[in-house]
Amino acid sequence: MEYCFRIDKESCQALTDLITASKTMRLARTIEARQQRIGAFQKKALSILLLFAPVLAAWFATHGSSATHGKPEDMIGGVIAFAMITLVYLWLWWRYRAAFIGFLFEHRRRWGLRWSRPLVAAAHRRIGRLIQKGVARQEGLHHWSLSPEALVLRGPSGKAVTLPWQGIAKVQDIGDFYQLATPTQKRLGRAYLLAKESTEMDAQAYREGIRQLLALIPAQAHMQPLSRSSAPGPELPDQA
Repeated sequence: MEYCFRIDKESCQALTDLITASKTMRLARTIEARQQRIGAFQKKALSILLLFAPVLAAWFATHGSSATHGKPEDMIGGVIAFAMITLVYLWLWWRYRAAFIGFLFEHRRRWGLRWSRPLVAAAHRRIGRLIQKGVARQEGLHHWSLSPEALVLRGPSGKAVTLPWQGIAKVQDIGDFYQLATPTQKRLGRAYLLAKESTEMDAQAYREGIRQLLALIPAQAHMQPLSRSSAPGPELPDQA
C-alpha cells in the first residue's frame, strides 16, 4: 500500500516556528537548571564562609597582641573577648544567614536574567535559521509505502529509506504531523515527518492508511502528544 502527501511552504514555516520555539525553550530550561545547580553550591559555600571567616578574624584580632607580648592577663582577656564575640556572631549567623544569602542571590538572579535574555534571544534567531534550512528540504511530495515487514519512505529528493517496523523507536503527534524516528535519530534529536492530512489522495483512504501505519509501530515507541506539558518537543526533520 502506498500513500502520498505534500508539505507546502506554509507548513514548513509553521514547523520551523514550532521546532524553534521548542529548542529555544529547552535551551532556556538548561540554562536555568545550570544556574540553579551553581547557585545551590554557591549558597552552601557562602554559608560556610560566613560562618568561619569572621570567627577566624575575631580570633586573630583578640589574640594577636597577647600572642606577641605573651602577657597572661592579655591572653585571658583575649579568650573572654573571643568567646563573647563568637557567641554573639554565631547567634547572628544562625538567625540571619538565610535572609542575607537570599537577599544576595535574589539580586544575583535578577542580574542573571538581564544577561541571559539577550543570549536566549540571539540563540532563538540562530536556531531558527538553522532549522529553517533543514525544514525547507521537506517541501514537496512524499511517498510512503507500507508492507508487513517495513515502511519505505521516499521524499522530494527521490531518495528511498526503508524502516523495519521494529526499528522505529519513536512516534509522536506534534499537531499537523507525526514524527517517526529510529533509535539513532531519537538520540540525535531528528525524525521523519508524516502529515496527518493529504490533498494528493482521498482523505478517508489516507486517514485509514495512517491508522494502519500507527498500528504496525511497536507500542513502546508511541509517545505522548506534543500538547501534553510533559511530552518532549518536536525534533528537526530528516530528509527521506
